[in-house]
Amino acid sequence: LLDFRLVNGEFYVTDSVRASFEENGFILVRGLFDTEEVAKLRKCMEESEDIRSHAYGRSDGQGARSKLCVWNMPGDDVCGVAARTRKVAGTLQQLLGGWELYHYHSKLMMKEAHTGGAHLWHQDYGYWYQN
Repeated sequence: LLDFRLVNGEFYVTDSVRASFEENGFILVRGLFDTEEVAKLRKCMEESEDIRSHAYGRSDGQGARSKLCVWNMPGDDVCGVAARTRKVAGTLQQLLGGWELYHYHSKLMMKEAHTGGAHLWHQDYGYWYQN
């Protein structure tokens, strides 16, 4: 699996990027957000009253619960703006070959270290109707 990096703070869809996306269905971009951007995203996710009030738990099937929050519309907060940046939305426009993108949903897994339940990947049925 190839991984890619920003060049001078920008990400460019090269032939290699496109080929990796077409082969794997995704790309890995290391350093897509810099340290300052990650700090702002983390602060938004940890302090957002909207996220806190809309979070809910699902049983992990082993007696514990895993918390998550799902939303359909990217807001005007840091998280919503990050989804609409050129390096995210612009890259997807180029990879998918069109100008119209639809933000299907954002999902924040809120697993608490050592206490939260396990998240069973690809087991999305539990939150499908919340979406």
